[in-house]
Amino acid sequence: MLVAAVAALVAIIIVGARRQRRGMPEHVSPDASPGAPAVNRYPSRFSFEPMRPMSYIPAGEFLMGSNDGNADERPVHRVTLDGFWMDRQEVTHAEFLLFNPEYRRERGSTPLPVEPATQVSWDDAMAFCAWRCTREGVPAGSYRLPTEAEWEYAARGGLVQQPYPWGPSAPAAFDIPQANFDHKDERGAPRDGHAKLAPVGSYLPNGFGLYDMAGNVWEWCLDWYGERAYAGAGTARNPAGPDAGIKRSWRGGGWGSSPDSIRCATRGGLGQGHWLDNLGFRCVRVK
Repeated sequence: MLVAAVAALVAIIIVGARRQRRGMPEHVSPDASPGAPAVNRYPSRFSFEPMRPMSYIPAGEFLMGSNDGNADERPVHRVTLDGFWMDRQEVTHAEFLLFNPEYRRERGSTPLPVEPATQVSWDDAMAFCAWRCTREGVPAGSYRLPTEAEWEYAARGGLVQQPYPWGPSAPAAFDIPQANFDHKDERGAPRDGHAKLAPVGSYLPNGFGLYDMAGNVWEWCLDWYGERAYAGAGTARNPAGPDAGIKRSWRGGGWGSSPDSIRCATRGGLGQGHWLDNLGFRCVRVK
């Protein structure tokens, strides 16, 4: 009896701490709880059955950017977002082949089925989102790429201004890798056994139940990339980036990235018709 009581007390303390950390109210409705799987439990609001696991990211406010990072991450500014669903893992090679069976032949891409789909352009990723709407029988535009703000908010997992999805510690503190990045031993061999890509979900998820928000592959975002996109930024609601640009944004870092490049606030971009072997994506659902 005493052991059970202590266990229950510890569980209450942990849950309370997590809610406080995320800035969540004490009572959260079941259909808006972070990390909840996107299943057809609440047909009045979410009457869809996704082809892959998703987490609900609750509406909220966060501090976007970093004053300690690169110039394009400054200044830190306050952003408010509506709630949305996000894929728990990056879209896999096997899943992308369902959309485009010629993908392997066209790009010469040979990841394992459970590894992220790479060599995918921004246009390819958006086309996958449109195809997914049709496949799941939901309205056009229900799925798309996340905005930079949605991506960073989700990557932080409820933590405030911490560099990584898991907190302040280095990606390989105590020789326990938290992500797939450029982490080699003195012989040049990868310390985690992954020379390049790792199967999706190989590392622990963040506070929202999302995997690989740091490392493995960079992830396309919806926005145009702008080096000075944050300049003069005040409080913003559902920002979608510049109105035009040359590059589309990417986030998260990849298997060849340094610890600095897999931080939550790190930004970058690439022409939307280009692809790389360390660049993939995940989808969000917004309606």
